[in-house]
Amino acid sequence: MLKRTEHGNGVVTYQSEVLMRVGVVHGFSTRVGGVSEGEFACLNLGNAMGAAVQDAEGNIRENFRRLQEALGASDYLRAWVKQVHGRRVELVDFEPEGEYGETLEAAVRDRFGGQLSADALVTGVKGVLLT
Repeated sequence: MLKRTEHGNGVVTYQSEVLMRVGVVHGFSTRVGGVSEGEFACLNLGNAMGAAVQDAEGNIRENFRRLQEALGASDYLRAWVKQVHGRRVELVDFEPEGEYGETLEAAVRDRFGGQLSADALVTGVKGVLLT
């Protein structure tokens, strides 16, 4: 059973009570609580490749910041993939360092030869938020 949570910053998530009990920081985002405007007036977390209209990258960064704040993961570094809707799962098993995501992004580029494409990520490393 998922619990709907309206966070103090306006973001709405759904969270598993089972995962919450064992201390797993997680959440399933909704479109509520973002700063994006116009066609993207919501908690937009990305732009579709090749789409004619794109949301501002600053809006997307702020939306992720708000989501991380809502989850209690403001100080986590975010790892993400270009989702390919396949069967590929990648392991993020290196320690993050540095400013918001910079070293983690560089490690992903170095390790996987560019942008990471997969259907899912897994990690056992504390301080990494998988998106």
